[in-house]
Amino acid sequence: MDPVFENINPEELEQEVPEPWWRRPLYIAAGILILLLVLSLSFSDAIMGIVQSKSIQKQELIFRNTTIIFEGGTLQQLQDEFISNEHREIKACLFGQQKDASYIISKVEFPDIIRANVIHVVSVPCPIDTLIDLHSHPINQCLASEQDISVYNNAKQSNPQLRMMVMCSSSRFAIV
Repeated sequence: MDPVFENINPEELEQEVPEPWWRRPLYIAAGILILLLVLSLSFSDAIMGIVQSKSIQKQELIFRNTTIIFEGGTLQQLQDEFISNEHREIKACLFGQQKDASYIISKVEFPDIIRANVIHVVSVPCPIDTLIDLHSHPINQCLASEQDISVYNNAKQSNPQLRMMVMCSSSRFAIV
């Protein structure tokens, strides 16, 4: 017999070594941390969009420096269009007048759509006298994309009073 194995009992070699007490809580904590990270990355745009958007209250949207007031049936027109086109984004041109930081919307037009899907819309541009260029995003995805901001900046060169708005539910809007 090899002298290295002389004092070793073969039964001791076959016994299971117990897991350290801290291993299971560590695995659980790591799993929770990874889950939270994945969820936060998945929902961060939605959360930020909700934080930066406003819900309609009595036909008005009140942002920090801007108020949008819908007159007549203009809000209902937008809501009806949004609901009837859940399968794609919508585009609308809002007309009215601007009084200081208030935009009073008295007319809505829906330009011809060239192509659209759930996350993108290409349409005929709004007329030069449009007060607010509006398009929709999927539910609670209220943040303007880089493309949205680029289009807005280009349109604003021709019409300095133009605002852009994102409709992200039938009652939630964000302004760019």
